[in-house]
Amino acid sequence: MQHITSSTHVTVSYSKYGIGLPLVLVHGCFSDHNTNREFVKPLFEQQFTVYAIAHRGRGECECSCW
Repeated sequence: MQHITSSTHVTVSYSKYGIGLPLVLVHGCFSDHNTNREFVKPLFEQQFTVYAIAHRGRGECECSCW
């Protein structure tokens, strides 16, 4: 996973894959960042550069509050 830190010093993790126009995916609140995307990844990664964001408190994100 890659990380980005906001101007308020909150670190958020994301996965980047594929080639093409950018597409941002954010999972729902009752799922996680890995299993939620395993079915759509093969479809999207051939047409888009996907930025799959993990909610804060999930994945490798720093803050557990939302």
